[in-house]
Amino acid sequence: MKKQKDKTVKKKNGVVRKTAATVREMENKKIQAVMPVEVPEVIAASTTGEKIIFSNVLPMWQFIALSFFTFGIYEIYWFYRNWKHFKKHKNLDISPGWRTVILFVPVIGLIYIYRQLEDIQTYGMEAGVKSKFLPGVVLLFIIIFNVMVKLPAPYWLIATLSFIPTAFVQVSLNEYWMIEQPGMPVRNGLPGWQVLLLIVGILWMFLVFVGLFLPKTA
Repeated sequence: MKKQKDKTVKKKNGVVRKTAATVREMENKKIQAVMPVEVPEVIAASTTGEKIIFSNVLPMWQFIALSFFTFGIYEIYWFYRNWKHFKKHKNLDISPGWRTVILFVPVIGLIYIYRQLEDIQTYGMEAGVKSKFLPGVVLLFIIIFNVMVKLPAPYWLIATLSFIPTAFVQVSLNEYWMIEQPGMPVRNGLPGWQVLLLIVGILWMFLVFVGLFLPKTA
């Protein structure tokens, strides 16, 4: 009888252990299902030669450097970039290319700039981002900085700071994309064409400063 009882106890203990192991396994699977896995998957993809999908977040140093050293020309591409990303993310029926061309049209271009700034603010607030800018104020400073280009040398150099108002917009944009694209890696490096653009811009800036401030020989 005692041996039979021992066997029964062992069998029960074995069942309990198996049940506990099964429960732990199920809990681990639930935890793994809840935890975000986007980053490991994307990083692993890079080792297999597949294309890495980066977040739309734009590091501030890139935005400031490219805007400053290109005398604000990069900001035209910045507007195009935003329209392109929103078109895909929001499934919008718009043409980013044509809207960028319209930026060069007097008055109408300003309307499209304001609309984009307003959209960025609206999308951000819908996602829970606290807006750090007012579309009307940003547009006003954009106009002011563009007018400053016509100032006599060297005062027109103030216009190279035109990225300041849109930098506040980019901060809100980055917060928005971090919410909308959680776990996705941020491209911290520059693509080849932007590296070339930055090099040309730095050289251009250097030549401008040399021409403005280097004493002229008779």
